[in-house]
Amino acid sequence: MKTQAQSKDPFRWRLALVTGGLMVMAGAILGRAFVFQALDSERLAELARQEYRQTITLTPSRGIIRDRQGVVLAASVQVDSVYARPERLQDKRAASSGLAKALGLSRKAVLEALNRDQPFVWLRRQVEPEVARRVRELNLAGVDVVPENRRYYPQRELAAQLLGFAGLDAQGLEGLEKAYDRDLKGRLTRVWRSRDASGRPIYDRRQGRPPVGDGHDLILTLDKGIQYLAEKALGQAVAEHQAKGGLVVVLAPRTGELLASAAAPTFNPNVYASYPAGTWRNRVITDAFEPGSMMKIFTLAAALEEGLVSPNTVIKCESGAWRVGGRVIHDVHPYDQLKLSEVLSRSSNIGAAKIGLSLGPRRLHRLLTRFGFDRPTEIDLPGESAGLINPAKRWQTIDTATASFGQGLSVTALQFTAAVAAVANGGVYMRPYVVSEIRDAQGRTIRRRQPQPAGRVMSARTAALMTAMMEGVVTADGTGAKAAIEGYRVAGKTGTAQKLDPKTGTYSRKLYQAAFVGFLPVQRPELVILVVIDEPQGSIYGGQVAAPVFRTVAEGALPLLAIPGGQPQLIQAKLSSKPGAKSLASASRDEIDEALRQQRMPRLEGLSLRQALGVLSRLGLECVVEGEGYVIDQDPKPGQGLSGVKGCRLRLTAEMS
Repeated sequence: MKTQAQSKDPFRWRLALVTGGLMVMAGAILGRAFVFQALDSERLAELARQEYRQTITLTPSRGIIRDRQGVVLAASVQVDSVYARPERLQDKRAASSGLAKALGLSRKAVLEALNRDQPFVWLRRQVEPEVARRVRELNLAGVDVVPENRRYYPQRELAAQLLGFAGLDAQGLEGLEKAYDRDLKGRLTRVWRSRDASGRPIYDRRQGRPPVGDGHDLILTLDKGIQYLAEKALGQAVAEHQAKGGLVVVLAPRTGELLASAAAPTFNPNVYASYPAGTWRNRVITDAFEPGSMMKIFTLAAALEEGLVSPNTVIKCESGAWRVGGRVIHDVHPYDQLKLSEVLSRSSNIGAAKIGLSLGPRRLHRLLTRFGFDRPTEIDLPGESAGLINPAKRWQTIDTATASFGQGLSVTALQFTAAVAAVANGGVYMRPYVVSEIRDAQGRTIRRRQPQPAGRVMSARTAALMTAMMEGVVTADGTGAKAAIEGYRVAGKTGTAQKLDPKTGTYSRKLYQAAFVGFLPVQRPELVILVVIDEPQGSIYGGQVAAPVFRTVAEGALPLLAIPGGQPQLIQAKLSSKPGAKSLASASRDEIDEALRQQRMPRLEGLSLRQALGVLSRLGLECVVEGEGYVIDQDPKPGQGLSGVKGCRLRLTAEMS
């Protein structure tokens, strides 16, 4: 019979065994915990973070682009984008069916994206709110929606080529968006995001919602109202004349500010991918064309600068046909002889060719390049062309002759407008620009652009004489009569250029460009406008096709900028308080015209130098000028007969009150 002690031994043995096992298990657990906590903690923590937390890189918020009045032309708006982490999807085929329906994509495309060997894939960027809602309702682990910033152009097609556009990743791809990409785009924003038990996103409380980027804003010289006028008038002209396209440029001559830049056809930058890539190009600065008769402005200016001609020089125009260098140059209308001003106002190719040949190839080339026709204007936009003017050593006699009336060389629309603006600005060339100010997200100015004179390209006297002759173009007897604006004095020049036939390499008799360039008011120019209509059908002449567009744009722009039409009244007010000063009523245009008809000296006192030189050019008189500002004395005196008079002396002063 077993004793009590013997009966307890098995129990003690089993207890010891269990206790030992538990101790071994506890040791294993503690050891494993030590490995997890001390030796393998970083790896496991990272796995946990990948499961429950994720880093999202958000598209930055680009700065706003505004016109000179503060109108928003480009901005960023928040939209949703859908992404997936494929390794977290248990059944990719099943998920692809629901996602394809929610996203409006093919199931095959979605499945291909989910099968990529990547930890993160975009399924669809920048979707509508309804699409984002449908994706969230699927409640798929591994699929989520994140806010991004999309570029939005509220004015649609307005100034599209100038603004350009930004891509899905907020990268500037064309136009100002590209040129100022570094200023416009904010810094990349990375945020931690966790998921709750239902898979919904929870942003780190220390960060809050994703922060807004810090892109800088651009303030442009562009005026939305003038831009709209330019685009509307251009579009109507292109449609009316069944043209291939066209351009309009508006510059402020005294500052170089670009007020409008229009091209047709255009595109909507909100959906730029829906348009041919050719419509994205800013043809105002990229495409070069032959200026045709508009180049006569600079041929005559060059000859005046060199002293080879004067306003009363008479050019023999060969009754409309003249053989030179093995070719025959024609005028649209035959003329026996023309004064220098008439060579411009009646647009004589023969007259311009003879003036150019008198300069010679080297001198003409040198003077044309002085006006900027061999280099970009350096405007703050990407892709600008330098135009094309061959070296003088390659010019034959016929090349010199044809260059004089705008054949055989090419310019961009902006390049030519800037050169004409120098005439309007008294001979001083102002470098064009379009961004006037850059501001940070708090509205503080970081950089401000000031007008930049790039040098004098012609004397003030030559500029005044050219202005007076260009004013003669916009008269009933000139080719630009349809550019005239009631109440304003306008100076301009028409151009009708044959285009090269790309198939034959010769000038086509069917393809033309019709153009007009002008500025106003003549007394103090505020607007320079160039209009080019490409391949119009029916009427092909610049005076018939392009000049009316100039008038429409100018008539609309003048009140927008509050530009008065008559400077003489302002000058009269300044003079009226000065004892002995003559009223400008005595220097009115009617009395000047009467004096000219009677061949006696008109009263010039109180006129600006530009106005006085314009009157004297009509008389064919040379002029010696003393001082600056307004005329206070003249010789010959008012009313004196002009028989035998060859010149005039003017004394000016800037002190008018």
